Formats: sequence, C-alpha cells, structure tokens
Amino acid sequence: MPDDNLNNLEDEDLITAYRTDDKAREVLVKRYYGRLWKFAYKRSRYKDRGFIDDIIQEVFLRADQQLLAGGFTPAGPGSVKSWLFAICHNTLMEENREHSKHPRPVSEVFPEGLPDDLQMKRPEPDSEPESAYRLDRLNECLNQLSPPDRKLFNLYKDNRPYKEIQQEPEFQGYSLDNLRRKVCDIRESLKECLKRRTQNESGM
Repeated sequence: MPDDNLNNLEDEDLITAYRTDDKAREVLVKRYYGRLWKFAYKRSRYKDRGFIDDIIQEVFLRADQQLLAGGFTPAGPGSVKSWLFAICHNTLMEENREHSKHPRPVSEVFPEGLPDDLQMKRPEPDSEPESAYRLDRLNECLNQLSPPDRKLFNLYKDNRPYKEIQQEPEFQGYSLDNLRRKVCDIRESLKECLKRRTQNESGM
C-alpha cells in the first residue's frame, strides 16, 4: 500500500495493515513517537533524553511482540492510542521502580541539568579567559577518569543513545541500566572533582 494511503488510515485500520505491510509500522511509530516521548518524560523520575528514547524504543518492541503474537485487536476508536499509552505507562513504571533502588539518579544529582562547569559551551568573546580556565579544570578532572569512563562520558555528552554506546567494544558487557548508572556516577565524580578544585583554589 502506498505511504500516502497508510498515512490517511485510522489507527485501527493501520493495525490491520501492519500485519501485511512493513511500512505500516513506520507510520505508527511516526504518529505516536512524539506523544509517547512527552508522556514518558513528564512522568519519569529519570530526566535523561537517552533514557526516554530507550523507553519509547522498548514500547514499540513490546507492541511489535503483541501484534505479531495476535495479542491485541483494536476494539474501536481510541483503542490503539489507549493500548500504546498503557504499554508506555507499564514500561516506565518498571524502569522507575528499578531506578528507585539506585541512590543517585541523574535527576537528583543534577536536577537543573549539567552544572556550568560541565557544559563545555563555546565561550563568548568577553569571557574567554574565564571559560578557558574552567575548561582547563574540567579537562583535569576528565583526565583522572579511566579511559573507558572518559569515553563513556564523551559519548553521553554527544547525545549518543545508550543502545549505540552499548555496541562500543568497551561497553558490550554492560546492560543499558548499568550504563545509565555508570554515567550517573561519572557525572557526580566530575562534579565533586570540580568542587574540590574550586575550594582548594579559593583556600577553603
């Protein structure tokens, strides 16, 4: 079926086409990815883009499994939407329960996002000396990390999805959850390193 025709289908008809047309999955993902992402981000205690991306990927994997196994049949208008959001809710609750066991989730270590010392943004012309000084401090802290930890942090800052990072030779033995926790530990370690250096330089 042509893409234009698939795009014009109601959700329930799209699910029917899904079983015989691979492109129907692409349409379903495109139709709901953004809405599910916002839903998950708002309700997650772990405010991390890579984490939310992983959640949504898992949602569609579970949807695939149910559809291919015949475990879902649309029951009328709105049933597909309700089904997908229910999968998203359940997946998110499972992940939130798992992360509640960890004492230092990223959202608590850096509730307002990365500190200025970790931003590594291009300095404004009138602030180049101070920015260069801060960057030097950050680089000194980064150099104290092991090579794998330093690589992991740099990949994370480049917004690489955790599933891609997991394919790197150094991290193939890590689960996604362990990678997230390790990033959290590295960020806290860098924050503490920068804090110590600031205190030492100020004579505190």
